[in-house]
Amino acid sequence: MLFYSKPCLVIANDTKVGDSWSVVVGKGPFSDTARYTVDLNDTLENFTGGTYTALRITKTTRSGIVRRWFAKGKGIVKETKEDNVPSQQPVMMK
Repeated sequence: MLFYSKPCLVIANDTKVGDSWSVVVGKGPFSDTARYTVDLNDTLENFTGGTYTALRITKTTRSGIVRRWFAKGKGIVKETKEDNVPSQQPVMMK
């Protein structure tokens, strides 16, 4: 589990496409820099047929990429993840 040593601002009210920022997470050899980029303003359809206008924010770290769509007044309305961990091939033992 990852714990932040101080509060981490994920999104501010005036965030707009093109904004970016970085936050150092963890300590010592386990530290990493999370880089956040506001990629696009998107329209998403929800399961009831309604739509949200949402900012897509991409967080990049050594371990992978997380994309979250934030709708004003709603919070996170969609999330995708891509791991940077290489897949391992099974090894046949003789």
